[in-house]
Amino acid sequence: MEVKQSLIWLHTIRKYELDFIIKFFPVDENIQLLELGSGTGFQLSLLKKIYKNSVGVEISSSSYPTLYDGIIEYDGKKLPFKDKTFDLIISSHVMEHIKDLNKYNNEIKRVLKNDGVVIHVLPSHVWRFWTSLWHYPLGLLLLFRLVTGHYLSEERNISSTKKLTTRKIMNNLLFSETHGVRGNPISEIYYFSPLFWEKLFKKNNWDVIDVKKIGLLYWGRDFLQFKIPIKTRIYLSKILGSSSIMYVLKNPR
Repeated sequence: MEVKQSLIWLHTIRKYELDFIIKFFPVDENIQLLELGSGTGFQLSLLKKIYKNSVGVEISSSSYPTLYDGIIEYDGKKLPFKDKTFDLIISSHVMEHIKDLNKYNNEIKRVLKNDGVVIHVLPSHVWRFWTSLWHYPLGLLLLFRLVTGHYLSEERNISSTKKLTTRKIMNNLLFSETHGVRGNPISEIYYFSPLFWEKLFKKNNWDVIDVKKIGLLYWGRDFLQFKIPIKTRIYLSKILGSSSIMYVLKNPR
């Protein structure tokens, strides 16, 4: 039940973010759209209702259950499409998990049309800060679940490929986890910031057309979830910061 609730919460956040960024999409319903890292397929299912030529890709080792159609499995390296196929390419909370960003950006450029648009939604330095801040209060809750045996059963249900030992669980309680593939929970504050991403995009020869805070406050393993209403989280983001940021890119003219 809690795993299902976590997915409902995740989908609620992703829908809010998608509703925000979709205002920056082309208006033509016939455009060719690619979603990188489709996860459960939830966002792709919403996009298909607007753009009939939408397709998503996901790696075979993804821990997300596939709940919707239209996702193509690939190796995470070479996109299974011809050159200059897509008018619009989007990703949501994907780039921070990519090790070789230069090659990844080159692949995106290969399948993007010359006048195409790329939109990335990424966790922000604000998300990293609040995730670290909430780690220890959350640890007390996880410790209770560990003692009662509830934590083990819940985590095993999320991904059968991950075998958690008591030592691993205790490490999770003592130390905040690194979310992406660069740095540590402290240096990720930089790696998740616009300062890092804008520099990286420009290095990969993108024109950064727009950078916008999406305007919702949440954090990793947000056990409060719906106990803090979305409207309240929107208001809090104006004071405490946005947990995700949108980057709009195009090829240089």
